[in-house]
Amino acid sequence: MGRSNFLLFAVFLIVGVASRTMDETAQEVIEALAHSIFDDWSPSFISTNNPLLGQVLPSTLFIPMSTTSSYEGGDKRKFAAYHLVPGKIDFTDILSKKDGSRLPTLLAGSFILISNSSSGLYLDGVQVIEPDVYVDSVMAIHRVVSPLDFAR
Repeated sequence: MGRSNFLLFAVFLIVGVASRTMDETAQEVIEALAHSIFDDWSPSFISTNNPLLGQVLPSTLFIPMSTTSSYEGGDKRKFAAYHLVPGKIDFTDILSKKDGSRLPTLLAGSFILISNSSSGLYLDGVQVIEPDVYVDSVMAIHRVVSPLDFAR
Protein backbone atom coordinates (compact mmCIF):
# COMPACT_ATOMS: atom_id res chain seq x y z
CA MET A 1 0.00 0.00 0.00
CA GLY A 2 2.83 2.42 0.88
CA ARG A 3 4.65 1.74 -2.40
CA SER A 4 1.58 2.44 -4.55
CA ASN A 5 1.00 5.74 -2.71
CA PHE A 6 4.63 6.70 -3.34
CA LEU A 7 4.30 5.92 -7.07
CA LEU A 8 1.09 7.92 -7.29
CA PHE A 9 2.79 10.83 -5.52
CA ALA A 10 5.81 10.61 -7.88
CA VAL A 11 3.54 10.65 -10.94
CA PHE A 12 1.66 13.63 -9.50
CA LEU A 13 4.92 15.52 -8.99
CA ILE A 14 6.14 14.80 -12.52
CA VAL A 15 2.82 15.79 -14.10
CA GLY A 16 2.60 18.88 -11.91
CA VAL A 17 6.12 20.02 -12.70
CA ALA A 18 5.93 19.17 -16.40
CA SER A 19 2.78 21.19 -17.05
CA ARG A 20 4.58 24.41 -17.99
CA THR A 21 3.32 26.07 -21.19
CA MET A 22 5.49 27.35 -24.04
CA ASP A 23 4.94 30.97 -22.93
CA GLU A 24 5.89 30.10 -19.36
CA THR A 25 9.02 28.36 -20.63
CA ALA A 26 9.94 31.43 -22.70
CA GLN A 27 9.49 33.71 -19.68
CA GLU A 28 11.53 31.42 -17.43
CA VAL A 29 14.35 31.18 -20.00
CA ILE A 30 14.42 34.97 -20.38
CA GLU A 31 14.38 35.44 -16.61
CA ALA A 32 17.24 32.95 -16.14
CA LEU A 33 19.37 34.70 -18.77
CA ALA A 34 18.56 38.15 -17.37
CA HIS A 35 20.04 37.11 -14.04
CA SER A 36 23.12 35.30 -15.38
CA ILE A 37 26.52 36.44 -16.56
CA PHE A 38 27.29 35.67 -20.21
CA ASP A 39 29.50 32.69 -19.29
CA ASP A 40 26.47 31.09 -17.61
CA TRP A 41 23.98 31.74 -20.41
CA SER A 42 24.52 28.37 -22.09
CA PRO A 43 23.89 26.19 -19.01
CA SER A 44 21.05 28.48 -17.87
CA PHE A 45 19.40 28.23 -21.29
CA ILE A 46 19.75 24.45 -21.54
CA SER A 47 18.65 23.69 -17.97
CA THR A 48 15.67 26.06 -18.02
CA ASN A 49 14.52 24.87 -21.45
CA ASN A 50 14.21 21.29 -20.25
CA PRO A 51 11.42 18.86 -21.29
CA LEU A 52 11.22 17.55 -17.72
CA LEU A 53 9.93 20.98 -16.68
CA GLY A 54 7.23 21.24 -19.35
CA GLN A 55 7.01 22.35 -22.95
CA VAL A 56 10.38 23.06 -24.56
CA LEU A 57 10.85 26.33 -26.42
CA PRO A 58 12.38 25.58 -29.83
CA SER A 59 14.85 28.45 -30.03
CA THR A 60 18.28 29.80 -30.86
CA LEU A 61 20.48 31.73 -28.44
CA PHE A 62 23.25 34.15 -29.39
CA ILE A 63 25.71 34.46 -26.50
CA PRO A 64 27.97 37.53 -26.38
CA MET A 65 31.66 36.85 -25.90
CA SER A 66 32.59 40.22 -24.58
CA THR A 67 35.02 41.89 -22.23
CA THR A 68 32.00 42.62 -20.07
CA SER A 69 30.53 39.64 -18.28
CA SER A 70 26.94 40.86 -18.22
CA TYR A 71 24.61 43.56 -19.49
CA GLU A 72 24.96 46.75 -17.50
CA GLY A 73 22.27 48.76 -19.28
CA GLY A 74 18.56 49.09 -18.59
CA ASP A 75 16.07 46.26 -18.86
CA LYS A 76 17.96 42.95 -18.62
CA ARG A 77 14.86 40.97 -19.61
CA LYS A 78 14.56 42.88 -22.92
CA PHE A 79 18.27 42.45 -23.50
CA ALA A 80 18.03 38.67 -22.93
CA ALA A 81 14.87 38.33 -25.06
CA TYR A 82 16.63 40.10 -27.95
CA HIS A 83 19.36 37.42 -27.96
CA LEU A 84 16.75 34.65 -28.34
CA VAL A 85 15.21 33.71 -31.68
CA PRO A 86 12.17 31.43 -31.89
CA GLY A 87 12.97 28.16 -33.62
CA LYS A 88 16.18 26.18 -33.76
CA ILE A 89 18.47 27.70 -36.38
CA ASP A 90 21.83 26.01 -36.85
CA PHE A 91 24.70 27.79 -38.59
CA THR A 92 23.98 26.22 -41.99
CA ASP A 93 20.41 27.54 -41.78
CA ILE A 94 21.65 31.06 -40.95
CA LEU A 95 24.16 30.96 -43.82
CA SER A 96 21.39 29.95 -46.23
CA LYS A 97 19.44 33.13 -45.48
CA LYS A 98 19.83 36.03 -47.88
CA ASP A 99 21.99 38.98 -46.94
CA GLY A 100 19.67 41.55 -45.36
CA SER A 101 17.27 38.94 -43.96
CA ARG A 102 15.86 39.53 -40.52
CA LEU A 103 15.40 37.05 -37.68
CA PRO A 104 12.50 37.73 -35.29
CA THR A 105 13.49 37.74 -31.64
CA LEU A 106 11.55 37.04 -28.45
CA LEU A 107 11.59 40.79 -27.82
CA ALA A 108 8.25 41.76 -29.34
CA GLY A 109 8.56 43.62 -32.63
CA SER A 110 12.36 43.30 -32.77
CA PHE A 111 14.48 41.67 -35.45
CA ILE A 112 18.16 40.81 -35.89
CA LEU A 113 19.61 41.82 -39.27
CA ILE A 114 21.75 39.20 -41.04
CA SER A 115 24.78 40.38 -43.03
CA ASN A 116 26.74 37.71 -44.85
CA SER A 117 29.99 38.87 -46.41
CA SER A 118 33.38 37.50 -47.41
CA SER A 119 34.70 38.55 -44.00
CA GLY A 120 32.11 36.51 -42.11
CA LEU A 121 28.55 36.34 -40.84
CA TYR A 122 27.28 39.34 -38.88
CA LEU A 123 24.13 39.85 -36.84
CA ASP A 124 23.30 43.53 -36.35
CA GLY A 125 26.91 44.22 -37.31
CA VAL A 126 28.29 41.83 -34.67
CA GLN A 127 30.33 38.88 -35.96
CA VAL A 128 29.35 35.29 -35.22
CA ILE A 129 32.63 33.81 -33.97
CA GLU A 130 31.63 30.36 -32.68
CA PRO A 131 28.76 28.80 -34.62
CA ASP A 132 26.93 25.73 -33.39
CA VAL A 133 28.42 25.79 -29.88
CA TYR A 134 25.49 23.54 -28.96
CA VAL A 135 22.82 22.09 -31.24
CA ASP A 136 20.17 19.49 -30.50
CA SER A 137 16.75 18.75 -31.97
CA VAL A 138 15.08 21.87 -30.52
CA MET A 139 17.76 24.44 -29.73
CA ALA A 140 20.97 25.96 -31.02
CA ILE A 141 23.59 28.19 -29.40
CA HIS A 142 26.06 30.45 -31.21
CA ARG A 143 28.65 32.91 -29.86
CA VAL A 144 28.91 36.48 -31.10
CA VAL A 145 31.80 38.91 -30.52
CA SER A 146 29.79 41.34 -28.40
CA PRO A 147 26.21 41.95 -27.21
CA LEU A 148 23.58 42.67 -29.83
CA ASP A 149 22.05 46.13 -29.45
CA PHE A 150 18.28 45.87 -29.10
CA ALA A 151 17.94 49.63 -28.65
CA ARG A 152 19.05 50.52 -32.18
